[in-house]
Amino acid sequence: MLERLQHGLWLGWHRLIFESSARGGPVPVSVGKFRVYELVQGAELVGRAPPGSEVKALLRYRTAAGSKLAYANKSVADEQGRYRMRLPYASGALNGSIETQRAYRIRAADRQERVVVGEEDVLEGNELVGPDFWP
Repeated sequence: MLERLQHGLWLGWHRLIFESSARGGPVPVSVGKFRVYELVQGAELVGRAPPGSEVKALLRYRTAAGSKLAYANKSVADEQGRYRMRLPYASGALNGSIETQRAYRIRAADRQERVVVGEEDVLEGNELVGPDFWP
């Protein structure tokens, strides 16, 4: 079963790098499963969509502990039709112990496009040209 994490804007600068297994370890008391995040600049995706429309990004990933998760974010195009959102994971990469899909799926205006995000873009906070969903 896929556990979906709706991170949104507030977690756009954080990415999961480690998830513990559900089994115990050297700690005598069971502390349960935990996750470790790191701060990153996050790539900033910028594009066009019909004014007021919602633009959604989704990237699925798997942890070394076997969890199947997804990073999701959304933005609303402004009155000029511009949207922007921060993406904290490189696509098609190994981020810590997290393996990501080859590309983000970006949806708006009943269309879907794929966007590849590089590790350098995430670490340096580079602005990327996103799909245009509006002429």
